[in-house]
Amino acid sequence: MLHSQKPSYTIYSLLTTAILIMGWPFIVSVTKMDNTVSNKMERIDATTNTTTYTASTAFIANPERGFYRYTRTDASNYSFLDASYLTGLRENENITLIFRYFVLDNFVNSPLSATYLQNVAQDLNTLRQTGTKGVIRFTYNNDYNGNPPYGDADKATILNHISQLSPILMANSDVIATIQVGFIGVWGEWYYSDHFTPSSTTQGAIDRREVLEALLAAQPANRMVSHRYPEGKVNMYGLNLPADSITINEAYDESTLSRISYHNDCFLAAINDWTYDNNTLGREFAAAESNYYVMGGETCRVSTYSDCATAISDLATYHWSYLNDGYHPTVLSDWGTQGCIDDVTRKLGYRFRLTEATLPTEIGVAEDLTFSLTMANDGWARPYNPRGVELVFRSQTTQAVYPVSIIPTTQDERLWLPGPESTKVLTGTVSIQGIPADDYDILLHMPDPETTLYGNPAYSIQLANQNVWEAATGYNNLSTAITVADNKTAAIFAWLEGPLFENQNQYAATMRTALFDNGLLPGQTPIPTNAVQTPAGQPYQVAPWNYAGTEGANWTDADYDAIVVETGQKPIDWMLVSFRTGLQKSTEVGRTAGLLLDNGKIYLTDRSVFDGSFPNSVYVVLEHRNHLGIMSAQPATFVDNELTIDFRTADTYTGGAGTGQKEIEPGRWALLAGDGDQSADFPSFEITALDKSKWIVVNGQFAVYDDSDFTFDIDVSGLDKNLWSINNGYFSAVER
Repeated sequence: MLHSQKPSYTIYSLLTTAILIMGWPFIVSVTKMDNTVSNKMERIDATTNTTTYTASTAFIANPERGFYRYTRTDASNYSFLDASYLTGLRENENITLIFRYFVLDNFVNSPLSATYLQNVAQDLNTLRQTGTKGVIRFTYNNDYNGNPPYGDADKATILNHISQLSPILMANSDVIATIQVGFIGVWGEWYYSDHFTPSSTTQGAIDRREVLEALLAAQPANRMVSHRYPEGKVNMYGLNLPADSITINEAYDESTLSRISYHNDCFLAAINDWTYDNNTLGREFAAAESNYYVMGGETCRVSTYSDCATAISDLATYHWSYLNDGYHPTVLSDWGTQGCIDDVTRKLGYRFRLTEATLPTEIGVAEDLTFSLTMANDGWARPYNPRGVELVFRSQTTQAVYPVSIIPTTQDERLWLPGPESTKVLTGTVSIQGIPADDYDILLHMPDPETTLYGNPAYSIQLANQNVWEAATGYNNLSTAITVADNKTAAIFAWLEGPLFENQNQYAATMRTALFDNGLLPGQTPIPTNAVQTPAGQPYQVAPWNYAGTEGANWTDADYDAIVVETGQKPIDWMLVSFRTGLQKSTEVGRTAGLLLDNGKIYLTDRSVFDGSFPNSVYVVLEHRNHLGIMSAQPATFVDNELTIDFRTADTYTGGAGTGQKEIEPGRWALLAGDGDQSADFPSFEITALDKSKWIVVNGQFAVYDDSDFTFDIDVSGLDKNLWSINNGYFSAVER
């Protein structure tokens, strides 16, 4: 299939701010091309654009953070999550987290039923359908009366229940923000238990650790479970306070210790939150670990510590990501009265905000993209589950999107992104291989990487900036654009015999430029007073070429003059350049018209022929309106995105019976002149009496752009007939 041809770029005069060289925008410069070696222009370094962004104070419904809504269902009277209710929470109240208590009151002494397991799976699927995620906990009894028995199950039963739940939890891990360990004790808080001694005892540490690790095994290795007491982790694993807290080098390495986080269900209840045995070292340990891991829970009573000042300080110190929006109601009401509730709403978890982005305005398809994003995290925490970070190229033409991950391969995105209440300059260089040439809007996408959620905007992160969020796509529009230019280029050289011809045995060093000098090339203003202007555009739109490309359309003198300024060469005429994967015309993969310059270089004004999946190795075919067409004897290959072929130094494809080129001087080859009437040149090219007949009709005309002017001296005369006579009878085997 032929590559589609775009309208050719206009090449402006030196006074304009930019010109287009071979399909690239260039800043105006007077750069003289090498006369013999390369057709590849020296490219001016691409300019960059820095965009600044305005912060937003809006409340944002971002995933896996913020206030959660409490829900509970008992096995003895199962009540399902309501999809419309959850959707309303997210859309109207900016709540994306649902706390889900699964109370196993019917199964304290028996396995879970198949029906119950199906009910749990249905609830988790409802989360997925509504763009929410769950903070989930399993327990056996939520009714504490102060005395045993407390109503929890023994270890064997718990381990069997976790085993039964494991396939469901694993299959739905995408919508589980975190699992709170649960199971043991009233409320699943690991305190009031009929069967487990405290973690400070040897057996208690062993039994509790076994339950914890069973639950870890029921989730992917990149997910955490949340434990009620930081010092419980210390006891179970023989750690020291606070020295053995997780470090940045161990965070997210998927080891057991790196997957155990915390939840605090009596936040601000007392000086020790009814949580820390060692209020100093235990707190230091929790503060250090929560810098990397999920932390959340609820307040449980009004105290002298539950005012705004302490709350804001501790929420920041312990990097809180989520909080119950309904409990304790008086504490939350006090925060509203004291004026900090809005701050809590905004800062729970992460809150990413861009200050500026620097990106190139243009890049080649085979080039690497270098970017710089200055991002702040105004929240108290990091994302605690894996998160994608992509630049999305969205075509201004087709709206097709091409996401490019920008996370350095050696870094976890949670550490690469700015940490709590910090600003970071995110830089990198990434490949944009596979993105076709086009003009693109650039967007920042921070999706959930789970395949079931990727592309769902409800699970993508919205930046805390004004006028960037696209709710329909989940993209943050950076309000900047990049032109991706197909920077493949072709260094093609050829001689035409006619404009070199002086007499039968003499040829000039460079080709005659009389057509250009006299303003007779298509679109130029004629200099001879009796000359007729040649219509603008390449001359191959008519039969037998029927090439529809618009190269040269609307060109004037200024366009040709700009090329002279850039290259130091004058144009001779337009040539048709084709590319094939085989010898046959049917294998043609693209055509484009270029200007042949006086040193033999073909200047391609539109390289869109190379757009898309253009082959890396092709035969090159050259056609001219009054010379025999030629084809390379072997395929030419792109090296570093440049295809180089010089037809001036060797003969070309002959097919055995036909001719390729003429050796006009030892080691110097040219296309044969005299084929002025190509209407009957099938299946290939041939110089015949038809060409002479056409010459006879126009013989004697002066100052013309005519196919019978084989010598390019702007006259149709006996000199042209002499040249035809020399070559009469030559033919080519190149299919056309």
